[in-house]
Amino acid sequence: MDGGLNTIVEETTSWVDAVIGFRASVDVSRAVSLSLRGDVGGFSIGNSSTFTWQVLPALEWRFTEHWTFGLGWRTIAIKKGRADDTIIYGLDVGAGYRF
Repeated sequence: MDGGLNTIVEETTSWVDAVIGFRASVDVSRAVSLSLRGDVGGFSIGNSSTFTWQVLPALEWRFTEHWTFGLGWRTIAIKKGRADDTIIYGLDVGAGYRF
């Protein structure tokens, strides 16, 4: 018995999923908007996951003509191998520059 030290958890360490996504946004004011982004994918195509989905509601603040700051809550679900029915969630913080 090796105590799990030499156990292979998953033979594949990466994969690529085909996804279909959406994005909707509504301006609350000239500088603030609410958005909802999401996607579904996987579909058991090739080495992809069986099914995956993601949703991200967010608040975006345009503090200059080009710069933005966003704050949201991202939830991602994965159904693949040992990650079967795994749900990951947490705060999503970002800054962006629009050309």
